[in-house]
Amino acid sequence: MAKTLDQGLIDWRSLQQLSDGDRQFEQELLSLYVDDTRSHLSELGDAVMAQDAPRVTKLAHYLKGSSGNVGIKSLHSCAANLESQARKGELSSSQQILAEMIGLFQQVQAVLSQM
Repeated sequence: MAKTLDQGLIDWRSLQQLSDGDRQFEQELLSLYVDDTRSHLSELGDAVMAQDAPRVTKLAHYLKGSSGNVGIKSLHSCAANLESQARKGELSSSQQILAEMIGLFQQVQAVLSQM
């Protein structure tokens, strides 16, 4: 049911493998992911505004991992891109990438609210 709502946002196959097919556990994982990601995106926003490349690198790396773990591939990809740029000290497009990440995160929240 939620699969049609997210239009490929969530890799349900990866999430099902992680949860061993337990839908309630999948919902719990996504709920925990949303709570955790909300605070990390806020911190990332502060780091981007401060142009703090080491902090952006660390937070983007964290978000890359957590997003990949639950099958949020598009957010994983954005975080990987931001991490790579921040490692090079290149933050010129960091606000744009952060905005994209926030948009994707809002979509994840919407999917979760409809589960």
